[in-house]
Amino acid sequence: MRARMRAMEAARKSLVECLRRNGLKITEARLAILEVIYSRPRFHFLADDLLRLVNAHRRKQVSRATVYRTLAVLQRCGLVRKETYGKQVSSYEKLMPEEHHDHMICSRCGAVIEFYSEGLEEMKRRIALRHRFHPSHHVLQMFGVCDKCARKAQKAKQRRRRQRK
Repeated sequence: MRARMRAMEAARKSLVECLRRNGLKITEARLAILEVIYSRPRFHFLADDLLRLVNAHRRKQVSRATVYRTLAVLQRCGLVRKETYGKQVSSYEKLMPEEHHDHMICSRCGAVIEFYSEGLEEMKRRIALRHRFHPSHHVLQMFGVCDKCARKAQKAKQRRRRQRK
C-alpha cells in the first residue's frame, strides 16, 4: 500500500511538472483521473472503465472527452501508454518503471494477462550482455489463447461431435 501511495505521489508530481512545462492547466479533473489510475492495483484499463470509476468517486461528473484528453496528456507526460492488442478497442496501461511486467494477450477475447519472471529477465540481461547491447527498455508480448477461451472452444468442439453422432 505504501508503495502505491509513493507511486501516486511521484506520478502527481510528474504530471504537475509536465503540465507546467507545457503551459497546460492543473485541473481537479486531471488530478482525479490520475489518482484513480494510480490507486488501482491493476496496470491495464479501458477509457470507459476509467470514466465510470472517476465519476463514481466525484460529485462533479467528468465527461468522456475530458477522460480521453487527459489520457492523451498522461501519454505525453510518460505516465500511461496506449495499447491496442489486435482488437478495435484500445486499452491503457499505467507506467511504473520499478514494477516491470510482460504480457500474454488472448487473440480471441483480447484479455491481457500480466506476468513477471525473474528467470526471463535474467535471460534478457544475458542476451544483451552477450551481444554487447545496452537496452533502455523492452516490451514482451506473447499472443495465444487464454484458458477461458480454450475451454469454451473445447466445449463447442465436444458439442459439434455429439451433434454429428
